[in-house]
Amino acid sequence: FSWRYGESIVDHWVSNGRPFLLDQMEFCDFCSRASIDDTEAMQDTWRLWSVPLKSDRVQDMVDLNVQVVEMLQLLSIVCLMLPQDVHVRMAKLLMLYDFGEGESLSETEIFLLLHQSIAGFSRVSGVDLV
Repeated sequence: FSWRYGESIVDHWVSNGRPFLLDQMEFCDFCSRASIDDTEAMQDTWRLWSVPLKSDRVQDMVDLNVQVVEMLQLLSIVCLMLPQDVHVRMAKLLMLYDFGEGESLSETEIFLLLHQSIAGFSRVSGVDLV
């Protein structure tokens, strides 16, 4: 998935409002608009990355049985697995977190990059964060 569609999905995410949480229908729609035509890869990615939506703040507003994909975690791992050299991979990763579209990341953006990347690696490796 990362090797074949990584660059297009990252570019599509950045250019389309950077949606943070996607439910299954939104995820499938997002992948289709990013020109991902491999249904099996989309389904496998959904199974690996979807988690129950958990938040005390939204408990009364949404169905808590909804599964979502946290896109920053997924895309952080996608960026780091791209089949290009390390400079291209890091440039894509930094692009994900450059919310102000400046020439450098703020402290908050760096914190988000580190936290979401670690959470993504935790998910892939099966090691729980403490």
